[in-house]
Amino acid sequence: MSDIPDRNEIAKLLISEVMKYAIENGMTRLEISFEISDENVDAYNDRCSWFGSFNWGLVDDTYYMNMDVSEKIHDANIPEGFHLHKLLEIDDDTLYKCHYAAFTNSEAREFYDLTEDEKRQKFDKLYDGTQPINSKASVVLKHGDEIASMLLVVSRDNEEYFSIVAVNPDYRNQGLAKAVLTIGIQEVRKQGTNNISIGVDTVNKPAVQLYKKYGFKVRSRLSFHSWKAT
Repeated sequence: MSDIPDRNEIAKLLISEVMKYAIENGMTRLEISFEISDENVDAYNDRCSWFGSFNWGLVDDTYYMNMDVSEKIHDANIPEGFHLHKLLEIDDDTLYKCHYAAFTNSEAREFYDLTEDEKRQKFDKLYDGTQPINSKASVVLKHGDEIASMLLVVSRDNEEYFSIVAVNPDYRNQGLAKAVLTIGIQEVRKQGTNNISIGVDTVNKPAVQLYKKYGFKVRSRLSFHSWKAT
């Protein structure tokens, strides 16, 4: 019986073989996600130890939150000097400039783990016109020719997912995140959808608190770990 490897050795062997396969086939990055709850935190810690042995790092730890918008909320307060536009009216390069500035100066850890090319590729995937973007609820606030804040909403089964809430760091602390959130919530409510979801990094305390003030509640938590070939 002593020759039988324990579960930790088996797990590490499997991870090692997956990484070997990835390298042999020209893959440069692998990711894995774990759903965390009070009931499985010990199992999650075991898995962190296994992957940590092979230099897999934590890149994102996200709360997924839900909100019931069956009741009417207050009107949006757009500060003076800012003007509302539909997000899909704006060209991708202009959107990316705000997206890049917002997330480079944020606590969204996943963004820091990406190369410059990967950041643009992820943006292009998020804003791909072939996905079911809610064109009326997805908006930007502009100050002159510059995008100050934006909201991207994607329609899913039985819910609207607020995929991106971004504020250009030059325009923070002016209530712009609240403004685009309120506009988006009001629009999806008019469309007859009562269920909204949103994802936010657990370390982004200001955003977590803002969403909780709007009535969002934590539905689940996902932790993402990645490995990069060297």
